[in-house]
Amino acid sequence: MEHAEQKIQIIGIGEIGTSFDNNTILKTVLGSCVAVLLYSTSEPVATLSHFLLAESENNSKEIYNPENLRYGNHILEKQFSIMDEHIKIYASIQAKIFGGATVKYQNATPILSEIGLNNIAIAQHILNKKSIPVAASHIGGNSGMSISYNSHTKMTDIHLFKDDSHLLL
Repeated sequence: MEHAEQKIQIIGIGEIGTSFDNNTILKTVLGSCVAVLLYSTSEPVATLSHFLLAESENNSKEIYNPENLRYGNHILEKQFSIMDEHIKIYASIQAKIFGGATVKYQNATPILSEIGLNNIAIAQHILNKKSIPVAASHIGGNSGMSISYNSHTKMTDIHLFKDDSHLLL
């Protein structure tokens, strides 16, 4: 029996990757940005978001405006609406959180150094508010990373740039 070639989606800032089968890899690269993976433990449904900043200043309800999806509070609402459309058992949703590193910029202001921490905080706050368990995370630190979620195994491969190490969560 032949296996179909896996589909690969690269998710950029302000984007949400989706998988509705067991044959997709969702990938992104992070520094201070955060990626939130929502997936079903009982259905082949997963979404991976990638956001730059925790909240927009104007808190606009126009969450589907592409410019707003670079903010955690907006993109996570959009991500949950995608899950709601495609999932039968809400209680089967789990999350994984990645990124939020403290990126050291020369002459950085304290605000720049807190971007990663603020991104982590908004992700944790929204997941907690929606009662979504966090099954795994690799957050904070001072190293960028690439992540690849395999929809077949429901595992995430993390490649840390600082020491070239790999983790599987």
